[in-house]
Amino acid sequence: MTHVRWSPRIAYPLVFGAGFCILLLEITAGRLLAPAVGISLETWTGIIGTVLAGFAVGDAVGGRLADRFPSPRLLALTLLLAGLTVLLTLPLAAALRDAWVGAPVLRRVVVIAGAVLFLPCALLGAVTPVATRLTLRTVEGAGRTVGGLSAVATASNVLGVTLGGFLLLERFGVRAIVTAAGVGLGALAVAPLLVRRQAEASPVRPPSQSEMSRLRVAGSPGPLLSLVPALSGAAIMAVELAGARIVAPLFGASLYTWASVIGVILLGVSLGNGLGGWLADRDPSRRLLGNVLVLAGASTLGVLAAPFLYSQLWPGVTRGMLAALPPWLSLPLLIGGMLFLPALLFGTTSPIVIRIALRDVPAAGSLVGRVYAVQAVGSVVATFATGFLLISRLGTRALILLVAEGVLLAGVLLGEPDRRRAVRAALRGATAAAFALVLVAAVAGWVPSPCLRESNYYCIRVLEQGKDIRVLALDSLFHSYIDLRDPTALLYEYEQGFAMATADYAAMTPPANGAGEDPAAWSDPAGGPRLRVLLIGGGGYVFPRYLHRVYPAATLEVVEIDPAVTAVGYDVLGLPRATAIQIWHQDGRQFFFRRPQGLYDLIFGDTFRDAYSAPYHLATVEFATLVADALKPGGVYVVNLVDGRAGLFLRSYLRTLRQVFRHVAVLPVGGNWEGAVQTTYVLLASRRPLDPDRILTRRPPGVPAWVQLVALSGEALTRFESGPSVLLTDDRAPVDQFLARVYAAAVREKQGP
Repeated sequence: MTHVRWSPRIAYPLVFGAGFCILLLEITAGRLLAPAVGISLETWTGIIGTVLAGFAVGDAVGGRLADRFPSPRLLALTLLLAGLTVLLTLPLAAALRDAWVGAPVLRRVVVIAGAVLFLPCALLGAVTPVATRLTLRTVEGAGRTVGGLSAVATASNVLGVTLGGFLLLERFGVRAIVTAAGVGLGALAVAPLLVRRQAEASPVRPPSQSEMSRLRVAGSPGPLLSLVPALSGAAIMAVELAGARIVAPLFGASLYTWASVIGVILLGVSLGNGLGGWLADRDPSRRLLGNVLVLAGASTLGVLAAPFLYSQLWPGVTRGMLAALPPWLSLPLLIGGMLFLPALLFGTTSPIVIRIALRDVPAAGSLVGRVYAVQAVGSVVATFATGFLLISRLGTRALILLVAEGVLLAGVLLGEPDRRRAVRAALRGATAAAFALVLVAAVAGWVPSPCLRESNYYCIRVLEQGKDIRVLALDSLFHSYIDLRDPTALLYEYEQGFAMATADYAAMTPPANGAGEDPAAWSDPAGGPRLRVLLIGGGGYVFPRYLHRVYPAATLEVVEIDPAVTAVGYDVLGLPRATAIQIWHQDGRQFFFRRPQGLYDLIFGDTFRDAYSAPYHLATVEFATLVADALKPGGVYVVNLVDGRAGLFLRSYLRTLRQVFRHVAVLPVGGNWEGAVQTTYVLLASRRPLDPDRILTRRPPGVPAWVQLVALSGEALTRFESGPSVLLTDDRAPVDQFLARVYAAAVREKQGP
């Protein structure tokens, strides 16, 4: 009888390839699912949680199958099925795009992400335990083998998320990336079957059921040690998600930021896997495990110091790095200084647990699978709890503090008994008391925070400028200036552009629509024009309140994704609770899936406010089509955006709007807009002709006699649009990449020579 000879030279490339594909799929899934579930912490929570849940199941099932059928054919079949299911994510995501529109956000994100991602993640999660079982030869070398394969798998994760987030999504579409990943996995499946066969004198017999039972018991880590991988998995995911929120006020919440956070965490875990395996072979003891946890908890406390260091102590160094280095390098370095060390230390724990527990090589597959499954389960629980509950209830700083103290306590309790019982008891008592104090402070809201309120979307602050002027700050963006005395005060130029566009529409629309509409029904004698207006993005609700005051007969609807922003508007910014403004708390794109009754005269988009982050799924041809279908025949879509000297985003967005609307006008802020490092634009799109020069002559309430907006039309507009651009679609919308360059240029100019 023959069997297939196995070699680590085969195992490591296969594990590397599978890990690369799965994280490439994860980072791409944000784009793949954005049209269906939007872009938010909840979206990323659902994606990451689904990936981890798939890993948990794949680890457990793969490890058990590997002990029962230790054959390369099992690995080949796993990779082949993984490739097929990856290819199926494209039609599944398209089929579920409009499904369960009325469901709560948590349920909808989890169901859609699970339907699309769970099965390929489960199959890819089985690759490492199967490859480990085939590769492992002795118990004494288990630490190096387990840690090495895990390190390779996680290192390939880093490469997948880095290449996907910083390079591939800009140059290729989602379909091309996912298709390449599926085909690549299929190609990898051939490798195990090509290994040279050799004859063997005695046949290889799989272990019997009774032998498997004994081996599972022999290789069980026990209840105490089993908790350590779950704790480490939970802690690292809480640090990852809370860390992403902590860095958002510093560097934004774009795809670049998420890719940097995920990549840094994975790199730390990868090196930690290798380090943990090396240490475990030298000292497979609870003392080592306890010391690692103590160091991990202490390093987690350092995460809280990073914002102070970057913004207060070393602001020049921070700005210098952002100015001198490209975003794909500067952001990982800065975020790595904050998150890398905790990730490294948490990554060492699972190989140590496996080495302590392993007694027999034939039980290795089940043991490795169980340990990594338990770790993944802890990560899943922490992901959903953090993303959907703990950040909004406790705040990121309280959560980080609680995680750090909890891990410190676990490390102290897990350490091997000390001869000095009194010292040991005092240390454990002090650590437990510190954890209890932090828990009470976190629940009671006593942990200091720079935020007035912290939500899943923003660190919300309100600043006072004078007696009656308040500023709403969302993360690092000064989003709105609110004059509490005068609802018609418009302090941002783009808001003045919105007001002039509204006044022009109100003056010009009755004649344009006169053929099919009774002019007498156009206005209310007591309240002016009966406009029907939709605003995507509420923020400080400056312009909705303006419209309500100037056009009291208008029907106003606002789509604001964050209910906490609205609550701050009610509590602090003078937004009246009893108004005719109807507010919808959901993603802007999801609103159109509700099929709103009736058509709108005007739709305003106020979501591309800065170069830190932008909801790319609101910039595509598909979204523009949804907007056009919701407008009256003569209706106008008015949107503001920010871009820099290169104008890649503006040109691409203009090209995209022209695919849907026949007429598009551009109003830059400032006559020197071509030379400015960062410029705000107001764009108008309609199926009827637009006259930007006439629009700029309107002077409704709140608009000064002299405005900074200018009309870009004729030859100047044609010349500008002739430059390079990308048609923005759900498949390819490199908005983050365009704006990252604007952000870097703005930092360089601020930094100076």
